[in-house]
Amino acid sequence: MMIIISKLTPYAAYIWMVLGLVIALLELCIPGFIFIFFGVGAFVVGTLLLIVDLSFKLQLFLFMILSLTSLILFRKYAKGRFKGQLLLQDDGKGSAISSKDAASLLGEQAVVIVDIIPAKAQGKVEVHGTSWSALSSDGSDIASGTSVVIMERNNLTLIVGIKDKLQN
Repeated sequence: MMIIISKLTPYAAYIWMVLGLVIALLELCIPGFIFIFFGVGAFVVGTLLLIVDLSFKLQLFLFMILSLTSLILFRKYAKGRFKGQLLLQDDGKGSAISSKDAASLLGEQAVVIVDIIPAKAQGKVEVHGTSWSALSSDGSDIASGTSVVIMERNNLTLIVGIKDKLQN
């Protein structure tokens, strides 16, 4: 083990900095405001190594102290400051939409972009530039280009009614 460490010593600063960036990027995949502090701790140790020569044990000690201290002191503040909606559902375009956003679609107007044919369980509508699977509320077919109103949502499928029929 010591042989490996001695061979990597000239590159230790860069290894810590790259490790810090990788750990910080891990925060994007696993949200929760935990990994970012360990990433910052590793990056700070790498930056210190560019200025001062530190033993490997001291590097590990500083990494743990910096990471845990910043986690304890700043996590609550950072989590509140960067509070956002948790994205839960696929929006059909390779990104996601939160359940709060999906619920807010009720009553919105949409346009049928693929014929809604309940017998074939097919059909799509476009709402605010996003495409959704759709079915008609009364089980009837609805042609492409028809204006509809979103009446309910069943997971990632919107249940719609023809706008003109609902107004009568």
